[in-house]
Amino acid sequence: MELVTEKYLKAWESKSEQNTPQEFDPDYHPDVYIHERCGKATQLSGFPRTVSLRDPNWYFLGTICVHCGGGVPEEHCVWEDTGENLAAYKKRLTRRKSYAYHLIRWSPVWIGILFAAYIGFQQLQKPQPLNVFVGFPIWTLMAAVILWFPMRILRVLLCLLKII
Repeated sequence: MELVTEKYLKAWESKSEQNTPQEFDPDYHPDVYIHERCGKATQLSGFPRTVSLRDPNWYFLGTICVHCGGGVPEEHCVWEDTGENLAAYKKRLTRRKSYAYHLIRWSPVWIGILFAAYIGFQQLQKPQPLNVFVGFPIWTLMAAVILWFPMRILRVLLCLLKII
């Protein structure tokens, strides 16, 4: 399946101004973005589009440009219809998510802090405790990294099921 075609771009350019979508409609979600460096369009469709609409932070390393053949920062792309930057669009979608979404999104960090506090407390009970002040950030980071991917899977499943 070809994601971007010159035929599509020519058809879009020939559309009249009255057929363009309203830029300020919060429920309008464009599907074609332009990579500003190469000037070419990429169409977002199917499962990646569904996931990014339900969970705007699923793809956190940027986006792709099919013409450049690789990943590009979201800041370098704009929606063709509205001219809105992809990074700004993602932030706008994230702000519209529920508190439950954000709680689950950041839960690996909070669980990591609780885990590190528990380990630190256990270490203080020993006759020769480890340096808790050095260990706390390490244990927090370790727990957060271990939990990050499973919590992302849970988050996207809850988003796709429209629970959060």
